[in-house]
Amino acid sequence: VLEQELEGERSAAAKALEEQVARSVAERQEAIAQAEAQLKQQMQIEAQRYSETLQQQARAAVAQRDQQVIELNRQLQETHGQLKDSERRLELMVAERGPLEETSRLIAEREAEAEALRNRLAEAGAEAQRLRAESE
Repeated sequence: VLEQELEGERSAAAKALEEQVARSVAERQEAIAQAEAQLKQQMQIEAQRYSETLQQQARAAVAQRDQQVIELNRQLQETHGQLKDSERRLELMVAERGPLEETSRLIAEREAEAEALRNRLAEAGAEAQRLRAESE
């Protein structure tokens, strides 16, 4: 009888130990599963933060490029305005040049006429001297 009781107690103790080991294994597996879930959640949070940081950096880079484009367009418009002003000044110079060329041509004609008159005067003076010399 004693052996049966002892066998029953051993069996009950073994069963209790098996149950305790099973509970311990289940608790550890649950703890591991919770830790994995928590790690996964933290990784998702970090990934989201990183993604948001990259998006902010991309938006900042795009805004900077937009500002550069705006500044380049302003400089282009300013240069275009300066070019138009230069073209207008050149057109005025060309328009003024026409009358200046006409004036220069008229002056050259008058100088040629004056030279011709000086030549005729010199010829007339020479002719007068010749006639005076002949008449003496």
